[in-house]
Amino acid sequence: MPTSFRGLTALLLAFSMLFIGLLPAAQANTGTLDVDRITTVAEWNRIAHGESFEFTSTIHVSGAAAELPGEGQVEVYETADAQRSTPLGVGEVNEDWTADITVSGLDVGTYHFTFVYTGTDQFAGAEHNRLLSHVVHDPATMDAISITSVSAEGPVFVGDDLLVDIIADVDGIWRRPVLFEIYSADDVNFENPVATYEDSSIGRSGEREASLTLGNLDQGSHEFVARVSNDAGPVGRVPMLPDYTEFSVEVLAPEITPELSVTNPTGEIWRGETVTATVEIVLPDGVEPEDITVDGRIEIFRPSAFAGGQETIYSTAEVDGELLVEVPLDTTVGTSWNGSFSAAVRLVEATDLADVCLGCGRNEWQMPIEYTAQDPEILVTPVEQTVAEGADAAVTLRLGLPEDYPLPPEDLEGQFEVVTGGSLEHVLFANLSEMNEDYQVEVSVPAEHFNDPDFPLAARFEVRVVDSIYQRLAVQGNWPTFSVWTEAEPEHPAWDASTVYTGGQIVEYDGRVFEALWWTQNQQPGASPYSAWSEIGAPTVCASGTYPAWAASTEFTGGETVVFNGTVYTAKWYSRNQEPGDQWGPWEEIGDC
Repeated sequence: MPTSFRGLTALLLAFSMLFIGLLPAAQANTGTLDVDRITTVAEWNRIAHGESFEFTSTIHVSGAAAELPGEGQVEVYETADAQRSTPLGVGEVNEDWTADITVSGLDVGTYHFTFVYTGTDQFAGAEHNRLLSHVVHDPATMDAISITSVSAEGPVFVGDDLLVDIIADVDGIWRRPVLFEIYSADDVNFENPVATYEDSSIGRSGEREASLTLGNLDQGSHEFVARVSNDAGPVGRVPMLPDYTEFSVEVLAPEITPELSVTNPTGEIWRGETVTATVEIVLPDGVEPEDITVDGRIEIFRPSAFAGGQETIYSTAEVDGELLVEVPLDTTVGTSWNGSFSAAVRLVEATDLADVCLGCGRNEWQMPIEYTAQDPEILVTPVEQTVAEGADAAVTLRLGLPEDYPLPPEDLEGQFEVVTGGSLEHVLFANLSEMNEDYQVEVSVPAEHFNDPDFPLAARFEVRVVDSIYQRLAVQGNWPTFSVWTEAEPEHPAWDASTVYTGGQIVEYDGRVFEALWWTQNQQPGASPYSAWSEIGAPTVCASGTYPAWAASTEFTGGETVVFNGTVYTAKWYSRNQEPGDQWGPWEEIGDC
């Protein structure tokens, strides 16, 4: 080839190479692997000798690689295998960057595992720095420790200590202590326990328990591992197999302590109504409602110290975002016989607010919730009446309730009870539910009860209300009375102005008895001493006998004996309207009555 041609070819080749060098290069994947975030899911557990168990690992990929399907492998090594020479298991990475790894064929013992990601050329290997422990044991040759429960009572707040109770079953342990430990879940080599307790009791197999305290916890979620172990079993036995249990703790921000203020029910309160107490939640200075969750429950209750040793909750209301809470109170519940009510109040179960109580430490007569409910009066009409001998009496019983009283009569339980005055002998019941819309009922009082020995001519009765919400009306001193007078049927008919009377007929008028001397009509008895009516004097008992009283209108014919001004006289001849006492008159004095 000519020299000039070779030079031209070399020149063209150089330009070609330069051109090719100017073309864009194929870009490598710029994604990265977070080597601290191979998440492995597996329970702390015991594996029987010969069994297999599985792990699930998730590789956390960032950058552009996160959009690509997963690839590569995750290998499991015993942590003691520092050279990573013999994997115990290998799992292919799925498209979602997860890998399932099965491990089997382990000898008896305790194993710590490390997980290594072996990717393509794009990624360096990622190693899971958190170690997991599994225990492989042969039940025929190994003593067993098994954690049966781990409980951490909450809630716990920043600055509080948390008590963690661990219970373990320690079959086969004899004359050896049991060590209870708590580690941070990040302490994968179990080097620095955050709490320990050694149960040094010996000669005991079975259940052991310990309470460990965690302190100085920051706000947020914390992961821990409880570990129970024993350094060796009985003489000649292999070391005990420890057990592990993971648990978590949520530490809350410090509670805010509010105060409570109460506005009690006011005005006229009747027993049977529902009234309202207003409870205000007063936040500390600098705390605004919008900065916290305003919730919880308001309870109005009677502390056990004032309720016979047993607490009584009368009413509750949920707190739903408002600092003013209306709490309804049933005036039939918790009120004393005289209608008084007193109770304490508290806020409980709030998210951001501490439980507070107003009245818990006070005397019984200094409770913050107070009101007095009144009972109605018992009204009786008539309070006094006269009935014929043998006849029943009728009275109207009423409760003095306001027109807007919320309970209708038919919803009221209890009875009016009528009892005899003094002896309180039961006479009758009348149900309150039988009252009409005016809260009154009419009852009939049988005549057989008009026999009070203290009132020969009358019976006195008292009225009370029993078995009802109106406790005050069952207490003596609040019972109204009514009296029933009795009188015998008149011996003679009453005088009637329109009736025609003839001689010899007898009538009663104005409490006196008259006999007609002749035909008469519309002539009032006693109006004139010389009318058609002759009065028959009322009988008067004297030492010598019973005689009628002298009356001016009475007609005397001679021989009749009367009493006048305490003296007994006998008529000597006919007379009328001639007063005894004149020695010359028609009357002869017999002697003193």
